Amino acid sequence: MKAIEILNRCRAADAELRRIQQRIDQRRSALYRITASPMDANGGSHASGNHDKIGTLEADIDTLKRQLTARKRAKQVEIAAACALLDYLDAASSDILYRYYVLGETAAVIAAACGYQDGTVRAKKAEALKVLAEMDSARIDATLPGWYLRGDKDGSNGSNFGSVDLPKWQERDAPPV
Repeated sequence: MKAIEILNRCRAADAELRRIQQRIDQRRSALYRITASPMDANGGSHASGNHDKIGTLEADIDTLKRQLTARKRAKQVEIAAACALLDYLDAASSDILYRYYVLGETAAVIAAACGYQDGTVRAKKAEALKVLAEMDSARIDATLPGWYLRGDKDGSNGSNFGSVDLPKWQERDAPPV
């Protein structure tokens, strides 16, 4: 594994978590709308044929909840690994990469917070990434737990992964469902 992969996963984590939560919320809303069907003129419900749809939505919600939990656990490990990798850099470079990849700040925000020019932030970031790119993969792998390296991103032997709408790195590592 490369250091930039870990850093990119940190940066992408919040967006991935929001997307999974959005999908859960959409299915909960749909489930409510299906189960709250209006009564017909004879007092019967129009929802009688919706049992398969309800079951499918409930199963989807359950799967997405497991994916959300798995992604949260993976994010924790990725942030810890990123911090360990950033320890190999000087303080300024470490701070810039932490703010960019873990906190998700832009170069302009980092420059303003640290008192640098935008160009200085970009240059320091590029130099730091070059140092990390030269890092031995064994040293990088040492920052991650074995279950993560095996592709079991939440430590539960992959039981929380389906490949539906997962980021590419999770699709590649996810066991068959």
